Amino acid sequence: MRIGMAIGVLALTAGSTAAQDVVVYGGAELEFLYEEYGPGTGTSSYLSGYVELEASGFYAGLWGQVANDDLMNEIDLYLGYRKETAAGLSYDFGYTRYYYPNDGGECCGEITLALGMPVGEKLSATLDLAYDPEAELGNAYVGAAWTVTDAIELSANY
Repeated sequence: MRIGMAIGVLALTAGSTAAQDVVVYGGAELEFLYEEYGPGTGTSSYLSGYVELEASGFYAGLWGQVANDDLMNEIDLYLGYRKETAAGLSYDFGYTRYYYPNDGGECCGEITLALGMPVGEKLSATLDLAYDPEAELGNAYVGAAWTVTDAIELSANY
């Protein structure tokens, strides 16, 4: 029987700053995971963070993760373009390149398209598509989000 229990997730920083038309976002997270009777049956810990620059809808960023398991160390470089139409349709077209420095280096890349649309005042629907041209592998996800309050949102993806 596998029982997994997250001991804690701590958001260290999350925020943005703007200088003229350029916006800089950044954040970090520290996560501890305890897996009783699981694959490793031990404790895993991760430190991940990101920095992103955006200007006029165009963005580029760096996401990284350092783990107590050396093979889980990862660096992602990404760029793209995102906007929203007057009718509320949001779209995001991007590309991400994945690197695993302790497990062979450069891995692969993914082209992504994300669409979102409000369905009423508190409900929104999403469609996320991803394609890895090297592996010829694609993924599709549909989702919905319900805004409960200004601070709480419930969402599900399939």
